[in-house]
Amino acid sequence: MLLRKIIYLMALLGCWSAGYAQEGAVHLQNYPPSNTGVQTNALVQTKHKTILLANARGAAQYNGQQWQPIQAQSTLYALLDDSTVVYTGGRSSFGFLQLLPSRQYRFQSLSRSSKKIPQEIGDFHFVKGNARFVYFLSNKVLVEVDRAQRKVRRVWQNQAFQSLMVFKEKVLVNIRNKGLHQVPAPPKDGGDEDKKPSPLVKVNTQVDFGKIKVLSAFTSARFLYVTAQNKVYKFDGAQWTVLPLAAQKYLEEHTLTQGTLLGSGQLALGTLNGGVLIVAPTSGKTLYMINHQTGLPDDEVQTLAADHRQGLWIVHTQGISRAVLRAPVTNFTHYPGLVGNPTSVTYWQKQLYVATSEGLFQLKKTRSFQDLVAPIKRQQQKGIVVSKEVGGTGGVTLQSQKVGGTVVGNLINNVFGKKKVVVTVKPRQQPKAPPKPQPKVPLRQRNLLQRELYALSSFPYFYHKIPGFSARVKQIVATANELLLGSNQGLYVYQNGKVVPVLKEVYIHQVKKSPDNDQLAYVATSEGVKSVTKQGGKWKLKDDFAAIKSAVYSMAFIGNSLWLGSDNQAIKVHTTPEGQYQSHQVYQLPRYYVENVQVVGIGQAPVLFLSNGLYRLDAKKQQFYRDSLLKDVRLPYQMVQRQGANVWTNLQQKWLNLADSSQVAHLALCSQVNDIYHDQSKNLWVVDKNQVLRIAPVSAKDSTGFDVLVARVFDHQQQNLKLDNIRLYQGAKAYSLTFELGATHYLNEASTQYQYRIKGLTKGWSEWKNNAEIKFTFLPRGKHTLELRAKNAIGEISPVKKIRFRVVPPFWKRWWFYLLEVLVLAGLVIASAVSSRFERFERYSSIITFVTIITVFEFFMITLEPSVDNISGGVPVFKLFMNILLAMSLNPLERRFSAWLSENKHRFQQKQ
Repeated sequence: MLLRKIIYLMALLGCWSAGYAQEGAVHLQNYPPSNTGVQTNALVQTKHKTILLANARGAAQYNGQQWQPIQAQSTLYALLDDSTVVYTGGRSSFGFLQLLPSRQYRFQSLSRSSKKIPQEIGDFHFVKGNARFVYFLSNKVLVEVDRAQRKVRRVWQNQAFQSLMVFKEKVLVNIRNKGLHQVPAPPKDGGDEDKKPSPLVKVNTQVDFGKIKVLSAFTSARFLYVTAQNKVYKFDGAQWTVLPLAAQKYLEEHTLTQGTLLGSGQLALGTLNGGVLIVAPTSGKTLYMINHQTGLPDDEVQTLAADHRQGLWIVHTQGISRAVLRAPVTNFTHYPGLVGNPTSVTYWQKQLYVATSEGLFQLKKTRSFQDLVAPIKRQQQKGIVVSKEVGGTGGVTLQSQKVGGTVVGNLINNVFGKKKVVVTVKPRQQPKAPPKPQPKVPLRQRNLLQRELYALSSFPYFYHKIPGFSARVKQIVATANELLLGSNQGLYVYQNGKVVPVLKEVYIHQVKKSPDNDQLAYVATSEGVKSVTKQGGKWKLKDDFAAIKSAVYSMAFIGNSLWLGSDNQAIKVHTTPEGQYQSHQVYQLPRYYVENVQVVGIGQAPVLFLSNGLYRLDAKKQQFYRDSLLKDVRLPYQMVQRQGANVWTNLQQKWLNLADSSQVAHLALCSQVNDIYHDQSKNLWVVDKNQVLRIAPVSAKDSTGFDVLVARVFDHQQQNLKLDNIRLYQGAKAYSLTFELGATHYLNEASTQYQYRIKGLTKGWSEWKNNAEIKFTFLPRGKHTLELRAKNAIGEISPVKKIRFRVVPPFWKRWWFYLLEVLVLAGLVIASAVSSRFERFERYSSIITFVTIITVFEFFMITLEPSVDNISGGVPVFKLFMNILLAMSLNPLERRFSAWLSENKHRFQQKQ
């Protein structure tokens, strides 16, 4: 029976391999339910490139920085983006979300906007549209809404509606037990709105849609695709056909539910308990498998959606995940058989080799189900039950086993009769008579085959452990015919499937091949430097570096010299043309560093990488000094030099190969790099945070780009402001203006940085910062232009976004108030001069004169006071001194003004 199952699975694997093109798992980014909300039902990327999702509490918006809830009348099930509005279908309601000038969404219901709509309308799970209309479908009604006027036009009811499809201008409705129907075209003149709509038209198809339920529908430029009965149906406008897929058996075993179209023409298919498949519709090949084994938190897919950068959003019970299909980063860690923490990687003779803390592993292609048994059992071999009696425990037996394992690991246990036992403590019992044999209950054939197919689909490759070697490998160095392995137990050579020792019982820090001799290599150890040569097909140890006995951590070839990094010192070794030791010179560091000194050759000069920066050699003084001119140094930083002259570092905010100044933008996604290997196809193999990643070369720049968003603008009272008319009104109290930002690049969003400047106000751009909030507490009055831009995790910079706003001063600082003050003062002067000419008004003239002078003085004091405060730093003595000066000048000015009035009066009397 077991043999028959294995033969069947081998046949399935042969079919699967013919249509399976995946190498490594796609990069996944997971968003937990604490961010996304409860029970996400639909997701869409809007025209403004933000993410909008429908959930049990209404809706939520994500701008790359924050998840903002949106109030709605009920639970939402479906979304359709349409520029400034997003149409929604929900629990006993339908309507749209209106984008306000403040960039906030407001829900508006259409459920009771027309008398045509019945009282019982059901739950709307489908929202589709064509050029003129939007259609809302529940299990009870089909509603047609005019896009331009957002007005209900026609309503169909009293049918058991199941699903809704739109292909070009055709609107198709699936009705239970009646099949596919087409919505008739609307009357050209608009028709009588109170009249009943024309009945739905029956469509004859090769597929009996009356007996099946369409779960999802999506369109390309040429075809309409629907998922139903675990199959994908294709419609070209005239004929329905079943899309032939290599993974058809997998879809049947794991229940196909959802589907969506990706920007590249590929199809994403979601299943009930098998994750997601990315398939090519033209060939039927499976391009990617995304499930729990490849990093997806849950295999139960609820809905799928694609964004503008060919990212696939996967909604499941554990939140939301985004598969970055366009990113050149793929993960090779999930394949079974890899034990220990990865430490080094190389791609040699078209094979991937990964070194870990448990030995050396080779990635091989899965040929049969039996290939997966040993690797998975190896990962679980520490889970063997060990039973022993422990004294002093009161007569108990301790049974211990490491609990865990993957779905496939549990499958292996099921297939081969092994079961896991958790750690238990139970009383010791006397042996009893053996029980009578009970007939075995056979496993469900369908369930077992489903699991086995899941295993084969998830793991087209597996890691084969190189036998006889279990040391912790720190570095792999590839030569023409063998691999040199530097480990914590010595130097080893891998050749012809075997590992043999060259240098035992010594800690290896680094291995470097001679740049001039392929048969010579140098080994940095805890006991100095060793050299090994290849003679007669074998690597042998030479003892020509016996003069150097201190620990050596790094090496670099510079000219004809070999530089060494040691404890608090650098060593320059003079070698012969054959690479043999001649002499050495020691350079002590300025102060003691308890760390491994890393020496690198840059521009034919030694450079030391230490925790506080870079040290260069002063040729005249013959000593190392810290480079204080290096800008943008980020501490701490990482530095990797494992392959030849390649030296990778992120010292200046981005990963750079110092050997040729080349950059790989997607290395910014890595935070704890242990090793980097550059193969002949220009792929980078990276060990990062116990993961093995491959970063493929990017042939062309992503043309879609990304934008910086202004999610919200508000004042000191938390009042939202309109983005198209931002006005900040100054007052006597404190005021502020805050901009909340986002970015439409959904990849490692925590690394997104922002920069701004205000034309004519700030000196150049601000520093790049991760803070997505810009707050201004003081701005001069007038019109301003704020310029914004963002930089994503891979170093791309968005186009500059300009936001214009105006700071409006209080009324007493506006031009018309200043003009009014001048007019009032002029009026007082004129009134004083006129009244002084008449004796009966002379008393009033002196009063007006005094008031005018006091008013002018007070005006000058108010005007000068801020300047005096700025100059004096707010010291009250200077303000007092200014008041005294003004007071002292008051009396002379009043006398002079009175004299002028008297003279004016005298001239007036002479004329009389």
